[in-house]
Amino acid sequence: MLLGLNNGRSAYSIHQEPVKLARSVGLVWVERLVAGYFSKFAGISKWRQASIVEARDGIEDQVQAIVKESMEEAFKQIIPEVPFVVEHKIVDSLG
Repeated sequence: MLLGLNNGRSAYSIHQEPVKLARSVGLVWVERLVAGYFSKFAGISKWRQASIVEARDGIEDQVQAIVKESMEEAFKQIIPEVPFVVEHKIVDSLG
């Protein structure tokens, strides 16, 4: 559940896991868990939304590859059985 929260899964999505296993867990209980978790660990939701890296023109693809590999490998070492996929994009400005 917590890994799902950290990776952006919704309360409804998390609720489906125990339901698939024929466990009786109410959606309201999961929603309260999610609200309490993000209340206690508010920085997680900010972190998961975006990591911004600036690079000068001409090397943005190289920087993007380094950041992607670094983030994915770090999580692979922490929890090898759970894939962590970095979604990335290059933009000219943040506006």
